[in-house]
Amino acid sequence: MHDLDDLRLSFGITLEANTLPDDDVQQVDGLTIAVDRRSAPRMEGLTVDYTEGEGFRFLHDDQGRSE
Repeated sequence: MHDLDDLRLSFGITLEANTLPDDDVQQVDGLTIAVDRRSAPRMEGLTVDYTEGEGFRFLHDDQGRSE
């Protein structure tokens, strides 16, 4: 049985000048997105949304919202 913390995802966004050798790098709408290669599979189906006042939100296609 999983502890609730094992199932919880935590995301962070930082602006970096360069990617790292172990990053999974993709171009999305003109942005370079780099995700640690070990974390990349957990990002499948994820949409990042930004609005003034609420900031960034992480949305999963079929699992509801993860904020």
